[in-house]
Amino acid sequence: MQRILPFLVFLAIALILIGGMHYYVWARVVRDTHLPEAAARVVTLAIVALGVSLPLAMIASRLFAKAVVRPAMWVAFVWMGMGFLFVAFFGIADLGRLAAALVRRISGTPLDPAKRVFLARTVAAGVGGVVAGLSAVGIRSALGEVQVKELDIFLRGLPAELAGFKLVQISDVHVGPLLRKDWVAQVVDRIAHCGRRAACTSPPATTSTTRASRNGTRTCPRSASGRCATSASSSLPGSIWRESKTRPARPICPAPWPAAIRRARWSCSRTSRGSSWKRRATACR
Repeated sequence: MQRILPFLVFLAIALILIGGMHYYVWARVVRDTHLPEAAARVVTLAIVALGVSLPLAMIASRLFAKAVVRPAMWVAFVWMGMGFLFVAFFGIADLGRLAAALVRRISGTPLDPAKRVFLARTVAAGVGGVVAGLSAVGIRSALGEVQVKELDIFLRGLPAELAGFKLVQISDVHVGPLLRKDWVAQVVDRIAHCGRRAACTSPPATTSTTRASRNGTRTCPRSASGRCATSASSSLPGSIWRESKTRPARPICPAPWPAAIRRARWSCSRTSRGSSWKRRATACR
């Protein structure tokens, strides 16, 4: 009972938010635009079906095989992103409509009903076009090649044996029902072409490659295809790290490391508006 009650509360809040979001989209797309009866019925059924698909897809993913529910998961996740974009842009448009309504009320000039419908249809069409374009760009970015951002880091007291050490930091991969083994294989291949000596996973939003230098910084050069062209000075066995904000990084796949790396410690600090943030990753022992 103690576990069921929080779940029911969460489910109720989620359903209220989903229902409110879809009613808001329906009001702006169907009600305010005064669509013909047949078109209004079709759009209404589509919005209801898409809204129901969100919780049903989540439940089905736990009851059935992933391969069976994957098409439904694609529809649910894509629509979830599009729905939030619809709410955001319609909200921005409503702020403009509210300001215009206040101006008309002060000036005492009412808005013609025909003009009101025309503006509602124009806003709905414009928001729909923007959401469709952003969604297409987002899907292409999510399914495309990972972004590689090169960073040069200077570490004081770095042992001479670690000069030129290169670390590939992987983040924001989101492997799950949609991104499967074939996509992960592309990420692994991209990492392999960066000539890394170690790889780790962490919360930041982009994949980056860094090379540490004792007396300065070095940058991993790229080939014509955009991949890192320089290999590490020696091929060392690596580990995949899982980082936490409260404890040092824990290796998922331990591997033998040279003594210099076992003794090494990496720490970095950043100060912003008087508050400091520090993260320390400890190499495999």
